[in-house]
Amino acid sequence: MTIAAIVGTSLVDEIAKRDPDLISAGGSRTWSVCGRNFVVAITELEPGDRLAEHHLPDEYMLLVPDDAVVSVEHDGRPPVSVPEPALVVVPAGTSTVHVAASTTVTRVFTARCDQQMRRAVNHAAGADPRAAPLPEPTETGGDGIRIHRLVALAFRRTLDPNRQEEFLMGPSLRAEDLPPELAGPWNGRHLAGAGSDNLILPRIRLTSPSAPMAVGGASGCRRCRR
Repeated sequence: MTIAAIVGTSLVDEIAKRDPDLISAGGSRTWSVCGRNFVVAITELEPGDRLAEHHLPDEYMLLVPDDAVVSVEHDGRPPVSVPEPALVVVPAGTSTVHVAASTTVTRVFTARCDQQMRRAVNHAAGADPRAAPLPEPTETGGDGIRIHRLVALAFRRTLDPNRQEEFLMGPSLRAEDLPPELAGPWNGRHLAGAGSDNLILPRIRLTSPSAPMAVGGASGCRRCRR
């Protein structure tokens, strides 16, 4: 199935309503959709199957949303285990992702990864002439796999199940869905954004009978809190 898209318009890809773009020999199903300079690939990854990408020119991001044990191999080095929700940065080159139990992972590649871009359902729409080309990488950030734990998600899971929804500020990330007090053209959800280097905010302490700890807020910029 191909989604017809007009260059420069927004696109909503409802993957539950269409066939996957790629089905591996191991039964994993992948849906891909691209933006101006990136492509997002969502894969229902089956145990025993392997997501292999070869000779990528750029690093890519791998989002692990649950506690399924994910293993990542890169350029023939020993595998790195990711046993908890995390954002993983996989360096350029050849890599393989596999899991111990069925899970869904999301990967984000740059537009320089031509093969991954061509898998996208809307790739035929063509390039948007308004999109600036990607800058050349100025540094590699090291040649190892980098793992960033999703601390906020881990904290949310410490709450009682019937109170976990209180952790969310809202159901949507779209600017047009924000409440008026957070819908500024620059700051959005931020209380101290552009041009507010010396803003002093009072500390906020969040407590809850179901939370094992309290969270304090920071105030002012680093040079003002000496």
